[in-house]
Amino acid sequence: MLRLIRRLEDVRPDALLEAGLPLPLARLLWARGVRTQAEAQAFLHPSLDDLHDPLRMHGMAQAVLAVREAMAKNRPMVVYGDYDVDGVCASALLVEALRSHGAHADVYTPSRHREGYGLNVEAVERLAARYALLISVDCGINAFAPAEAAAKRGMTLVITDHHEPADRLPDAAAVVNPLLGAYPFRRLCGAGVAWKLVWALFGREAAEPLLELAALATVADMVPLLGENRIIVAHGLRQLNRTRRAGLRALIEAAGLADKTVTAGHLGFQLAPRINAGGRLAEAGRSVEMLLTQDEALARRVAEDLNAQNAERQRLEAQIVQQAEIWVRENVDFLSERALVVVGRAWNPGVVGLAASRLAERFAWPAVVLTEQDGMCTGSARSIPGVNIFQALSRCADLFERFGGHAQAAGVTLKTENVPAFRRRLSEAVEAVAEPEAFVPAAAYDLEASLDEITVPLIEQLDRLAPTGFGNPAPVFRLTDARVLEARAVGSEGKHLRLRLAQAGTALDGIAFGQGEARSRLPERVDVLFSPSVNEWMGRRSAQCEVERLLPHSPRDAFAADCLARADAFDLALLEAVLDGRPMDAAAPPPDEAAARLREGWQGTLLTVRTLEGARRACAWLERLGLADRVDYCFGRPQDPRRFHTLCAMPQPGAQEGFAHAYALDDARVPAALAAWLPDDNALRALYRALRAGVLSSEAALSRACGLRPAAVRLGLTAFAELSLIDYQPAPFRVLMLPAAKCRLEESAALRAVRARAEKAEEEYA
Repeated sequence: MLRLIRRLEDVRPDALLEAGLPLPLARLLWARGVRTQAEAQAFLHPSLDDLHDPLRMHGMAQAVLAVREAMAKNRPMVVYGDYDVDGVCASALLVEALRSHGAHADVYTPSRHREGYGLNVEAVERLAARYALLISVDCGINAFAPAEAAAKRGMTLVITDHHEPADRLPDAAAVVNPLLGAYPFRRLCGAGVAWKLVWALFGREAAEPLLELAALATVADMVPLLGENRIIVAHGLRQLNRTRRAGLRALIEAAGLADKTVTAGHLGFQLAPRINAGGRLAEAGRSVEMLLTQDEALARRVAEDLNAQNAERQRLEAQIVQQAEIWVRENVDFLSERALVVVGRAWNPGVVGLAASRLAERFAWPAVVLTEQDGMCTGSARSIPGVNIFQALSRCADLFERFGGHAQAAGVTLKTENVPAFRRRLSEAVEAVAEPEAFVPAAAYDLEASLDEITVPLIEQLDRLAPTGFGNPAPVFRLTDARVLEARAVGSEGKHLRLRLAQAGTALDGIAFGQGEARSRLPERVDVLFSPSVNEWMGRRSAQCEVERLLPHSPRDAFAADCLARADAFDLALLEAVLDGRPMDAAAPPPDEAAARLREGWQGTLLTVRTLEGARRACAWLERLGLADRVDYCFGRPQDPRRFHTLCAMPQPGAQEGFAHAYALDDARVPAALAAWLPDDNALRALYRALRAGVLSSEAALSRACGLRPAAVRLGLTAFAELSLIDYQPAPFRVLMLPAAKCRLEESAALRAVRARAEKAEEEYA
């Protein structure tokens, strides 16, 4: 099941149109809260002059005093950062700025594997023996015990962070966080806060050369690319594309981007994973070293190592995800549980967060992936839209040794013995904080479009929204009823899908990244969610579609087509049921009962049909009730473990498992479907003549030779075998002609049973 959500209102933003903006761009800006020409100008032309004074941020003035005092007295200081991209970039930019202004500043990056996230008491105690001042970046907002340890040993502590604070703050000389106080922009990343500290310490001109690092962290940390973040990334990208920083140049080359203009997408999907790989599989300190060094050879060595570690990270991630998916499918009751909590023995702790993201994407459920060792579990949580995972985890805080995070991602540490209670209570907590319909997968788009509207000039206008990403997504268009002219798997192991789509005489190329496996099941007509882009090849620029979703033109239409294509399967199932003596009649449920079940939620009701006519009637019934979009459609067995409302044709044994309610929508007319293909005596004699003439290769060959449906052929063969005219087995198909003998067709029990069922139905509904 997939809900399609249109992000744009049907409004005409006249104030923006008066500024000369084309309608699609004006409407997209309106959706981002832009209402006036001045606001449009500020959005489309991000200016450093629109950044806020850093001294307006809570704790910034106190932090400046503490750092300046340490510098004035030449006291050694250490920057303590997190091991992810945000922490690495924050550490690098702050240390570089401090050193360039004469400070004795070192950097400490904790080990993900030995120390875990954030400040820890042991590290603080060790550092206190060497340093008079500790500045945390991207961590520390809830580090109460480490703050006490620093105070006991006489070390000044300055905390800079952007994560959610608790109801109290650690005891420190300064706590800098845009979520505290009345700072105008609250969604900076950790490196953004550190960059603001550099500005407050040394002035904006001193901070500006560090924007490329702040931009990389901003994109990697998935904070919204609006307001100050948009300005930081826009200017940081310009800087990065002409960077003189040896580490960034080496990283860009290792990622295969040396001859390309680096975009926000490249930061998030190419550069950031490589930096993160250092902290996930080894030590993040080498990534900091790469960003700080001026040694070209050293930078290349580290970048190459990070590239190799990233490849290994991808392998480990795929392995964990595969194991986790198997466990989820075998153990999770999606009707009663609202979160996935998966535990693996000695899984790499640096990769479990990525695995949690993949599970959340795959199942559209909040997911926690834990690695267990020596009686302790450490891991990461990832959420879905509509579920604040930090709030949910806060309701389970008594089970944790420690935890922290924000609305969509968090980290936890707990004793293994607490996992069962955690699994139960997290599900209850998610249920309590979730928004309605949060558990139904959704895909958002902005505008309806036809292929002839997607042109290079339009795309160039839309490119003015860049940098795009989280909070400022690239525009997504919905294309309906397009024909698939071509679909072929491309890339390593056929991971991607190259398409050519057509609509009303216009054709356009498309690329669907990571969807190569969809090639074999693509229907002829599709609906497409895509972002338009310009493809440049041999000096020629053309429009193309970067496909996010490929959907059947209509799920109901695709279901109907599937049923028609499998009409023979309906016939054969009816035949087998009659021959086995199984009852096929089922009373139709009261329409109001089934409808009520469908309306009361999004999960748990299975509707089944066993005849082609039953499938047609069921689709029409759902359409009349306005419930057609609340139902999945399948043939044989539902595949989605979440058990959304489903209409299933020809259900396989066990198809009802996992559903709270099940209704058979066929009524007592089921046997009447037999009349559509039931052969008379003349048809059976023709079938026997075909056998005598040597048509013995398959049921399909006999069907073509006699013009009979497959079920009629199988019934005839069964009858002939009963009458000792042939030796017959259906699978694998084999027919052996026996010596002809006089017999009467009505002597076949199979033929009599099927004809009797058909006659009974005719009498009852004459």
